[in-house]
Amino acid sequence: NMATQTEQKMHRRNLIKTWATHGRANVIKILDRMNDIECSTPEQEEELKRNRVLIQAHWLSGFRISEVLSLRRNNFRFDLSRQFDRIEGVINLKQKSNNEGNLKTPLIYKKDDIFSAEVRQYVKQIKNEKWLLFPSRRMIWGYNYMTEPERPLSRKYVWKIYKDLGIPHTHVLRHSRLTELAGKGFNEIQLQAFSSHRSTDSLRDYVQKSPKMYEDLI
Repeated sequence: NMATQTEQKMHRRNLIKTWATHGRANVIKILDRMNDIECSTPEQEEELKRNRVLIQAHWLSGFRISEVLSLRRNNFRFDLSRQFDRIEGVINLKQKSNNEGNLKTPLIYKKDDIFSAEVRQYVKQIKNEKWLLFPSRRMIWGYNYMTEPERPLSRKYVWKIYKDLGIPHTHVLRHSRLTELAGKGFNEIQLQAFSSHRSTDSLRDYVQKSPKMYEDLI
């Protein structure tokens, strides 16, 4: 009934907020648990490596999951002379213009972030500049897999990966990242630039209010 659906929605929302409050620590715990996963085939090892990078790239970018799955090799810029890696040329799938979309604001993240190294290594090993970072694979001949570099993983499949790892929702990594940035002092205008939200109004649902947001200003 309607009351039950409302209760379930509120429970999920509270769970996401609680998880997001300690988002970075939660991601580190998940990555640590993934270190203990045993792989019996090279394909499983590749999938594990891909899943680790998927989670870390999702966190660093704060993208919607559909935007993370659209990432290609040529969206990344690695400048050794700078302190930041850069993601650019990504379509904002939430704000469509005609049949394509508006470009998201280019974003940066620190090279020395604990999540950056694996992402950088994974991206650099992709041979074709136009290939997707997280392509789908299909089984052929009943035992071999073929990668389809122009076809992304499905959101349904990613949700299963996240759920099995204890991530409560595919949106929680975006929520967590914006929560962390707000805690570091980002105001709503800066968060809007980072996240490519249409307006600052919707950011109120992402940001967990904290004294840290203004302690340096008092």
